[in-house]
Amino acid sequence: MVNILASSGGAYDIILLLALMIIIGLFAGRWIEKINIPNITGYLILGIGVGFILVFSNLTGLLDVFTVMTSIALGFISFSIGMELSFKKIARRRNEVIIVTITQALAAFIFTAIGLFIFNLPLHIALVLGAIAIATE
Repeated sequence: MVNILASSGGAYDIILLLALMIIIGLFAGRWIEKINIPNITGYLILGIGVGFILVFSNLTGLLDVFTVMTSIALGFISFSIGMELSFKKIARRRNEVIIVTITQALAAFIFTAIGLFIFNLPLHIALVLGAIAIATE
């Protein structure tokens, strides 16, 4: 495993990599958006691609550094989703939103509770963890 932090100027290398990732991510998001796919998809594809490159090139030490970048990227993605959110569209599809929300919550509860019960957890603990799974879904 290559430890990029141990080399002289390692911090500068990491800052350069982060800056390049932000610039490449910006351009990838805009390019993907031009072919009528949401720019969030571009960010995700780029992130997965860079992750594979880092793993296969034995630069796994950088994966620890990119945990901060992951949090920042998730913030950008959440902000981008929030900008595209329209409450008028949601109000028109109120019934669909309610059905999907209830189905998703029930599925998270049922699959978690049954899965944990199958693996010999007591029923009361499986039910509590199933209830927690609804909130973390």
